[in-house]
Formats: sequence, structure tokens, C-alpha cells
Amino acid sequence: MLSNFIKLPWRVPVLDRYLAVELARAGVAVTVALLLLIAGKLLMQQLGYLAEGKFSGGIVTALLFNKLSAYFVQLLPFLMLLSAVLALGRLHRDGEVAAMRACGRSELRLLVPMAMLGLPLAMVLGIMSLYVTPQLSLEAELAHHRARLEAGLDVTQPGRFMQARDGRWALYTGEASGAVAEEVFFAIYHPQARQVHVETAARASKHLDEARATYVLNFEQGRRYSGWPGSTDLRTMEFERHSLRIDAAVSEQARQRVRYMTLAQLLASDSAAANGELQWRLSLPVSLLLLLALAVPLARSSVREGKYARAVGAILIYLVYAQLQLLAVSQVRGGSWPAWAGVWWVHGLMALGIAALFWRNLQRPA
Repeated sequence: MLSNFIKLPWRVPVLDRYLAVELARAGVAVTVALLLLIAGKLLMQQLGYLAEGKFSGGIVTALLFNKLSAYFVQLLPFLMLLSAVLALGRLHRDGEVAAMRACGRSELRLLVPMAMLGLPLAMVLGIMSLYVTPQLSLEAELAHHRARLEAGLDVTQPGRFMQARDGRWALYTGEASGAVAEEVFFAIYHPQARQVHVETAARASKHLDEARATYVLNFEQGRRYSGWPGSTDLRTMEFERHSLRIDAAVSEQARQRVRYMTLAQLLASDSAAANGELQWRLSLPVSLLLLLALAVPLARSSVREGKYARAVGAILIYLVYAQLQLLAVSQVRGGSWPAWAGVWWVHGLMALGIAALFWRNLQRPA
């Protein structure tokens, strides 16, 4: 029983404990079901990239975990809203809420178990959104970059053209024996230097220089052509052995994107993008608490209503609420709106709407 695992350090009324357990049980069921669907989609996507040669096999698990963690943080407020509406809707249809009111307990009392579960979740969500998720997102970007680069430089894939995502270089191997490729063609261009280098070699191998964060391609018995399309300056060189380095590090500009910044970096920055990112991260725990409060008046239903009737309304309200938050954050990031306004007016509108629903329900008791 889930209730056996919920041990609180203070005495909690049986009713509040029962409602909190029902909400937690529904939350676990909804979260697991939705995350399994997302994990299945992500896994199929990663396996597709693996089959196309865009990723190496060892990176799929790490990417799946990082992306699933980011989805969990973003979707937790919605998951808790849906769980609360389903759990409270069942209590309404079974007459348990009516029995509670008959015993003199107001519907406002349902906010107590919501707070018992919502406040700890909001704290965890705030820590994850402010500290954990940016680091996981950066690690996912680094792993993505390394996986694409490693797969693109895989010399053991004969008969296939491999290329960088930005099209800066291309690699082709005719045959492969273990970690050594034969009949190799490699082309790389440097637009700043107006140079294109084409190399053909009898054999080639690859290794990672971790100290310098570069992949090293070792060509043997080949020829190198250097020039620029339309230019008459073409140089040819024959070699017995030649090494070429490909930078494996993510650019510093990519590392400094606001979505990867730590909390200290966001607070130290006065840019509009940093202000918008900080407000978005702080909005997640606020949204969770507001949506749990919204579930109480929204879940009121009669025994004749369908099981998921209120869930449809909850989804529509969440979509509007989420879109308004995204609009406000994008305006702050772009500098169109002042940081003090930001996204807080959206939460204010939601709070007023929740108060109006409570007032309507109190005026019209079921």
C-alpha cells in the first residue's frame, strides 16, 4: 500500500492523509504512463539515428536519460494537474466528497492534501529547474556533438559517405578491416581561409586525443589536393603518412547559451535573455502549485459525467496557460517587455481564475 510508505513527522488527520495518498497514487500512474510513451518515442528516434549512422551505439542510453529528465521537469506541472483532476473526479463520482461536505468539511479543505504533496514537489522541481536540468541539457548537447562527430568519422563503415552536420567535411571508405579503413576519400573545406583539401589514401585509422579534445585521422600512402573552386592555385602532395586533426570540442559560444547557464550566471547577467530564462525556471514550481489548486474546483463533477470529462477541460486550460507563459518569456528574452512584468502577470491571471472558480462552487454547492 502506498500509504505505508508515506510517513510524516507530524500528526496528519486521516482524511487529509487519505486524500494525499489518492493523489500520489494517481500522480505516479499518470507520470509513469506518459513518461513511458515519451521514452518509447525518444528511443525509436535514437535508434533511427543509430541505424542511419548519425550516432554511435554507446551514446543512446545517456541521451535518452538526459532528454527524459528534461521532459519530466517541463511536464511535471501538467502531470500533477491531470492526476489531481482524475483522482478528485473519482472521489466526486463515488460520493466521497459529498460525504466530506456532509460532515462539515468545506471543499476548500481539499487544498490541504494538495499542499502536502505539492509543496515538496515544488521544492524538488525548483531545484531541478534551477540547478539540475541546465547541467543535464549541457551534458546532452556535449554527448550529441560527440556522438555526431564520432559517427561521422567512423572509418569502419565501408561503402557509405559520412559527413559533418554542417557539411564542413565528408568521409568515404571503400573497405574496412577492423579499425583500419582502406581506399579512403576525405574532403574538408575552410571558408575563412578559402581552402578545400581533398585526401585519398590506401589506408586510414582514427583515434581520440582526449587531452586536446580532437579526433586524429591517420592516413597512409595517399595524395593530398589543396585549392579553391575557380582558382588556378592547385597544390598536390604525395605522402607516406599524414595526420589530420578534427576539433571535437563544443564551441564556447554554444556553451554560453542561456539554457545551459547556472543560477549564478543568470543572476550575474543583466541581459534580457538571461532574465527570461530565469523567470521561466522559476515559473515551473509556481505553475505546479497553481495547477494543483486549479484541480480542486475544476474536478467537481456529478455521478452522471464521464470519467475523463473534466480531464479534457484541464488539458485545454493548461494549453492556454502554457502558451501565455511561453509568449511572455519570449517577449522578455527578446527585450520587448520589461523584466519586472515578465511572466508573473500570467500567474496572476491564473490565480484570479482559480479564485473565481472557488467562489462559483461555494455559491452553488453540489
